[in-house]
Amino acid sequence: MPLKHFHLRLSKEHLAEDEVRVNEFMHTVKVTNSAAQIVTVGSTSYWSIIVFYEEEKKTTDKNADAQEVKESVPLTSAEHERYDALKNWRRAKALDTSFPDYIIAHNRELMDIARLNCTTKEELLQVKGFSEKKLEKYGNDILDILSALQKELP
Repeated sequence: MPLKHFHLRLSKEHLAEDEVRVNEFMHTVKVTNSAAQIVTVGSTSYWSIIVFYEEEKKTTDKNADAQEVKESVPLTSAEHERYDALKNWRRAKALDTSFPDYIIAHNRELMDIARLNCTTKEELLQVKGFSEKKLEKYGNDILDILSALQKELP
């Protein structure tokens, strides 16, 4: 299984640039696992991230075309509400665990979860990139958020 190693410099002038590089890569592959750790060498600290992945298969499948259309269609107001709530949860979880946001869940995963309005763990596993490991760590939190929003929204 291929892997890619990233170093994310923690300095303000480099962090955003390094995060963009990681995000761009992660949007081109199917992530199967990842690990992250803060590393300090001398007085310099950085995130060391290893990403295990599978190459995305190019296909002429109608489902792939439907996926591209789905991603280009704007979120409805209810979907946007769910997406914002999920991003807020992810941000809080990232701060709590000292992991970057995208290690917890990528924007695309959160957007798909918001679109699908998942109600079960099985539905979460249908989201591209959402692994058993993420389900175990974050599935209950996500389902609780979506359930609470379902009760609030008309």
